[in-house]
Amino acid sequence: MPIILNRELKILFSEEKRQLFLNRLTALWALNEAGLGGLMHALRIPFTGIFIGGTAVVLITLIAYFARPDFKRILKSMLIVLIIKALVSPHSPINAYVAVIFQGLAGFALFTVFSSNLKAAAFLLAMITLIEGAVQKILVMTIIYGASLWEAIDLFISYLLKRFASVNLDFSASLAIISAYFILHIMGGFLIGLLCIKFLKLMEQLPDRFAHLPQIDLSARTMNIEKGKKKGKYKKFIHLSVLLFFIIGTLTLFSTKDGLLQGMLVFFRVFALILLWYLFLGPFLIKRLHRFLNTKSKLYANEIEHIHDILPSLKQIVFILWQDSAKYIYLKRWKYFLVNLILVSLTLEMDQPQAKAVSTSTTGESS
Repeated sequence: MPIILNRELKILFSEEKRQLFLNRLTALWALNEAGLGGLMHALRIPFTGIFIGGTAVVLITLIAYFARPDFKRILKSMLIVLIIKALVSPHSPINAYVAVIFQGLAGFALFTVFSSNLKAAAFLLAMITLIEGAVQKILVMTIIYGASLWEAIDLFISYLLKRFASVNLDFSASLAIISAYFILHIMGGFLIGLLCIKFLKLMEQLPDRFAHLPQIDLSARTMNIEKGKKKGKYKKFIHLSVLLFFIIGTLTLFSTKDGLLQGMLVFFRVFALILLWYLFLGPFLIKRLHRFLNTKSKLYANEIEHIHDILPSLKQIVFILWQDSAKYIYLKRWKYFLVNLILVSLTLEMDQPQAKAVSTSTTGESS
């Protein structure tokens, strides 16, 4: 059954151009999930988790914009992103796949329900996605360490306040930290929701924006972001160990109960859960997911091959545009960077090996 395009999309873009945009946005989503996080860490971009989630929301919003009224395209893009992620990062933990699946399903549901109001759907998607990310992290930490983690935080902060400020803690410090963490993600969701609305307005000006894109020579820049890459393999293990020793040490020193026994119980709990997850449950779930994705990959073989081929070019564009956004700081820099990244990716002739130029725009400053 042929897709009936909205009248404004028919006027502005041909079906071929619209499909190109959808493929490029899917490629950016795949890069966001399969490599952009590492690039952002290497480029020292703060709050990587929020920015990765926010970028995914923006891309899903734009996929919905160009796919309307066929919002099932979001699910197709989600499957392609999962397949690319499995190809590029085969050892990614299952929770990384869960995040993508949640974003895709939530995006499809919201844009289907609010098909006549894309701005409302995009704003809700931003809020829900960021809150889900916060819930997932807190839940995982609680499952791994148990209530002892929050008890240790309360004991440690109570000790510090008594020792250095002579203040008795009459509230839960861990609850305050969790609340602040959630507030940060809610604020992030609110700002990303507003950015999605601005992107939808920007899409209406695309022909004019495309007509005023200056050129930058891709061959003049090189990516020097490989240093320290091996450290990432041990980063999670180091964080896990530091937090574990913090809990054991705090409970042993400051707990009014049998702190050492509590600490040992935490140690064996963490050890058993990690053993269960990394040796049995994790590999089992990943294997089943990869088997499912392998059956789906045959349906989208051409799109997957195309996206896989242009990922190196997209990575270089990310590096160049992040450098070019250095004149801005904080959220304004990310907004400028993201606007330009999307516009450049939609217009760049990446299919042709001889293409040496990449467009960059100053739209991020005014959008």
